[in-house]
Amino acid sequence: MRPKYTLLTDSQWQNIEELLPDKRTRKYCLRKIFNAILWICRTGCQWRNLSSEFPYWQIVYYYFNKWKKNGFFEKVMSKVVRKERMWQGRNYAPSAAAIDSQRIKKVHL
Repeated sequence: MRPKYTLLTDSQWQNIEELLPDKRTRKYCLRKIFNAILWICRTGCQWRNLSSEFPYWQIVYYYFNKWKKNGFFEKVMSKVVRKERMWQGRNYAPSAAAIDSQRIKKVHL
């Protein structure tokens, strides 16, 4: 059973916030926007059915699209993986990789 979605903690948000390229003040809180994106990913609801505790769905969708295009989510995931590996007492970067491939039939010419 999956646990209920919870909002980001202060320490989690601090790790994500330092990856944001622009530190200017905004009308809407980026933490609430990021939480809204995580909530949509977790619940699978439609953008238009976003809970009223978050900013308007158009604003959340705008940032989702912007961050998807500029690679922000990849940066966040990379940092999360590195921190988790270090927390487990392993090197932050893997030293080896395993490649799994499907069997490919030979083509006779």
